[in-house]
Amino acid sequence: MSSGESLARLRAEAGHPSFDVWWGGPNEGQMAAYAKGLIEPYAPPRAAEIPADLKDEKGIWTGIYVGALGFCSNKELLDQIGIKAPTSWDDPLNPKLKNGIAVADPRTSGTAYAFLYSQVVLRGEEKAFDYLKKVNDNIFQYTKSGSAPGRMADADIGGDPAVLFHEDFESAWGRWGRLSSDALYIGIETFAALKPLQDKPISKMRG
Repeated sequence: MSSGESLARLRAEAGHPSFDVWWGGPNEGQMAAYAKGLIEPYAPPRAAEIPADLKDEKGIWTGIYVGALGFCSNKELLDQIGIKAPTSWDDPLNPKLKNGIAVADPRTSGTAYAFLYSQVVLRGEEKAFDYLKKVNDNIFQYTKSGSAPGRMADADIGGDPAVLFHEDFESAWGRWGRLSSDALYIGIETFAALKPLQDKPISKMRG
């Protein structure tokens, strides 16, 4: 379930959540949930061992791993159209990639929101949105989940030669993964405890 879908579900189930722990996703979604009163601060038993910059000081979220935003490409399809795997954020603008890129939708995916945010930091807001409009010309599908595009390239779904991807390193990173050479976005994937905690130890919670 993507970050946006998780937040929407929490809003729909406010006061009676069907799960107790939000595991994974960038911390922006969990901060938004906290602002709506949907999650509670929680410090895991070994929180002291986690560096301060990888957790919220109030316990709103706790980091579980650090991920890099980059590219995952299908080398065979790239060879067919005669281009190399992207290594720069400008590479997806190549006209040869028309209808050849899959990326998640920032309205539902924390990964895609991170991509959008990274471009604003790199280029400034106005130039970032100009860039995103140009990239859109080469995108054939926006997915709900940030990990979906990487799996699509790995499985040759839709004939997509190159995709932006974040999380699915296990299946694709060793074969076609690339980090951007011009700007590297590092994100913290986190977990948070939902409200209410149902008066039971988190180690015994379902899910």
